[in-house]
Amino acid sequence: MKTGAEHIRDALAAWLDRTPTALLVGESVGAGEGHGGTTAGLLARFGAERVVDTPIADRTGFGLALGMALGGRPVCIELSSTRALLAVAEMLADAGRIAGTAFRPALTVRVPVGGEAGEAIDPPAGDLLAALPGVRVVCATAATAASLLSEVLGSGVTVVLEPRAELAVRRAAVDVSPDRLREVREGAHATVVAWGSAVDAALAAAEALAAEGISVQVVDPVALWPLDPDLGRRIVDTGRVVAAHPADGELARRVLSVALDDAFLYLESPPGHCSADPDSVQRAVRASVLY
Repeated sequence: MKTGAEHIRDALAAWLDRTPTALLVGESVGAGEGHGGTTAGLLARFGAERVVDTPIADRTGFGLALGMALGGRPVCIELSSTRALLAVAEMLADAGRIAGTAFRPALTVRVPVGGEAGEAIDPPAGDLLAALPGVRVVCATAATAASLLSEVLGSGVTVVLEPRAELAVRRAAVDVSPDRLREVREGAHATVVAWGSAVDAALAAAEALAAEGISVQVVDPVALWPLDPDLGRRIVDTGRVVAAHPADGELARRVLSVALDDAFLYLESPPGHCSADPDSVQRAVRASVLY
């Protein structure tokens, strides 16, 4: 089994191999080998003309990437953090709006999020990510990174959130679609919506709660924007929902607000959200079930 970083690196290499015009850019994608080693060896393999280190200036680097994408070249840019993402928000919104025109840029924006153990170390970007026209937002885990990247690289404008806590985790690859949620565990009493490093926390909590007779359904939305319409039905199935988020509570609130449009009349308790650790998930689910 490979680590999350290795899955990402191999997916990027396969994309560069099959797409001769594709470019990988970012402040440290070459000699720096990307965040967590996600681009290790790609500079030596594909050369400095296709694996391009950009200046340490977020707006300048993103402007170069967007310009090349508008020129017809598929581009993947690695940003250093959500702080950098917020710095280029205006240009990213422009890219989304342009995606609906004849230009149709192929621009993938990879962003590390959270800390090594799942805690937040970057400013939250939920408000931005949930309101970008024409931009798809997905969140990878070590298991889903390879499949997700193979689907979104070179396809429209997509932001890929890559939790730092997942980069060193070894997992077998799982096939997912950026357009469909993934049911990770079946359950009848409550639905936990979890993404990124929160998926493992939700599964650990579900195991512990099973010993108490509480059956928990765990679903990974995969795409945080736009959401799979089926998410509302999954919440209806149990009548209770908790969103477990790895770093950004605002994203959790946005996910719940959209999902509840379809499920509100079927709820048995108020929706909840919590951070990405098993104890927090257990407390939130108990509060929902015992309401």
